[in-house]
Amino acid sequence: MNYLGKFLKKKLKELKMSEREISAKCGISHSYLNQLIKGINPSTNKKISPTLATFEKLAIGFDVDIEYLQKVARGCMNEKITGMDERINAIKNTNEQSSYPSEIIEQIKDFQEFMREIGLDKNCKSKEEWASIISNLREIVKSHIKYPDSKSNTLQNSDS
Repeated sequence: MNYLGKFLKKKLKELKMSEREISAKCGISHSYLNQLIKGINPSTNKKISPTLATFEKLAIGFDVDIEYLQKVARGCMNEKITGMDERINAIKNTNEQSSYPSEIIEQIKDFQEFMREIGLDKNCKSKEEWASIISNLREIVKSHIKYPDSKSNTLQNSDS
């Protein structure tokens, strides 16, 4: 499935721009943009794999975040999913902000960045993959943190 192509086509309609107009804004040829939308290179009949430079140009031209665009291309995003950034901004923009210290918000952002860097994306993992990842993380934490016996037993019991 060509998720990137569907997204770009939808954004073109939203922006009310032609492929030629947006390709000029992105700094790529209109024929390459058309290939990205179709998802196929007509000379090789193979699936298109845009480079990071292409994602950067598309992100600028379509005025979207590059990470979001890459997730869309991998099929990890859809209309109903909102990221942690949006939730953090929602907290910041409400009257509830005073109940969330800035240190907590920063820790959430740090954890979010950690998750991105190690490639953990809840929308791209099966339940089995997540169970394995969580189990591995528990083992790593256990090996690096010394718990008193009562806490260690609680952590081990939660595995079952």
